Amino acid sequence: MSKSNQTEYVLEDVVQKSSENPRKFIIPTVDEIDNLKVGNSVRLIFTMNTPQDDECSAERMWLTITDIKEDQFFGELENNPCYLKSIKRGDIINFTRENIATVIVKDEAKFDEQQLVFISKKAVEKREVNWIVRTDDLCGENDSGWQLFYGDEDDEYLDDPSKIIQLTIEQVLLFEPLLEKPFTDRGYAYEYVEEIRMFVEADDWVAPEDN
Repeated sequence: MSKSNQTEYVLEDVVQKSSENPRKFIIPTVDEIDNLKVGNSVRLIFTMNTPQDDECSAERMWLTITDIKEDQFFGELENNPCYLKSIKRGDIINFTRENIATVIVKDEAKFDEQQLVFISKKAVEKREVNWIVRTDDLCGENDSGWQLFYGDEDDEYLDDPSKIIQLTIEQVLLFEPLLEKPFTDRGYAYEYVEEIRMFVEADDWVAPEDN
């Protein structure tokens, strides 16, 4: 049964959002959407009508396309939402091409978006990340190893534990979708390059030795 009466959320129009802010809303090409078939996976952004207490305002979730009728798509939700209560895994969602935030081929790797990253408060407040590093010295099974920064935090700032918080990868991707490629590639350090609007791996990065 298709979910059409959305009182808890609306599906984000990513095309409009991308035109307003191309760095924050990366969308598939016209050809990628035109070539979608039943069985492909796409990701939509479910924007909540009422933000959560932790300020989370949207969930990004994958759907498997079950039917395509001209400009209308139907997809089966692949997982249970973390916050939304009106939909669940297996529900069929009706959407349009303007709602498709990401397309994926079935054999393409996905990572666990519920894993945690350490991120500076400045990056969260600015809603912008410009430098990320990854360590293999994890702080628990939910730690992704990623550490994210706005980019100009000094040693005094970073030495203050109150200036670093944890978010899920999903929460970070809502305001920095370009990080999806570094998270997938899993190098050890990346910086954002404005001229090409991409995160580029820092090949000369030398990770500090563990104490």
